[in-house]
Amino acid sequence: MLREFEQLSYAEIADLLQLPLNTVRSRLFRARTALRDLLEPSESRIKNAVAQPEAHAASPNAAQKGERA
Repeated sequence: MLREFEQLSYAEIADLLQLPLNTVRSRLFRARTALRDLLEPSESRIKNAVAQPEAHAASPNAAQKGERA
């Protein structure tokens, strides 16, 4: 938050939090990596979604035949 929204440098964050500079850098790197992993769809999730369509995908066929769900 301090880096992205407050535009503080790594050195300023380290001074503010009383941490070594490399600790600040590594924590921010790990936080960005964790956020990226949460936001980007993984290949395995994409393959599972294509291989196993959702259960409600079959209900439009029933509605087309005039059947009630």
